[in-house]
Amino acid sequence: MWIRTLFPIAVLALAPSCTTGPPEPTGAGSANPVVSQQQELVPGYTHSLAKSWFNPGPGAHDAVRGNVDKTVGDYGVFAVDRVTGVARAIPNAGAPCLSLPSYGSSPAEHNSEARRYLVSAGVPAEQLTFAQANAIVTGGGPTDDPASDQISSHAYVTTFQRMLKGIEVIDSIAWVRLDSVG
Repeated sequence: MWIRTLFPIAVLALAPSCTTGPPEPTGAGSANPVVSQQQELVPGYTHSLAKSWFNPGPGAHDAVRGNVDKTVGDYGVFAVDRVTGVARAIPNAGAPCLSLPSYGSSPAEHNSEARRYLVSAGVPAEQLTFAQANAIVTGGGPTDDPASDQISSHAYVTTFQRMLKGIEVIDSIAWVRLDSVG
């Protein structure tokens, strides 16, 4: 379990366009003594709001719920679990970042920018292995005429697996979703 917490990134960057500058509250990005102690054993990474491109928006304030530190704003929530170190950036419905197209014109472009984002945030490049872009799509239409279905792609989400000294860390995964601003 202790290796799993060294690279706790979930839904890291949902939208740089939601960023208007560094957010004022810093609670969700506070140091985690459990994860910090583990990082001394094996070099790793812990995500924080300060390293993220996510902006929770106006009205951002800190909140604590159980073992989770949160920064809650009009655009969404950035949360860090103090026990596991897992970080999540979750946009609210109607957040500006959700109306923008995904970064890049292909999954490969999104994967490349997602890798650049993680490395610039402090993830050791050699620990990022397999990158897989998945599309978020919606569709619909009349059931009696499947040919008229309308399907549209909304975003890519790139998933990275982590590797330490040539060994894949099964439960250490990062998800990155970037909008057209990059």
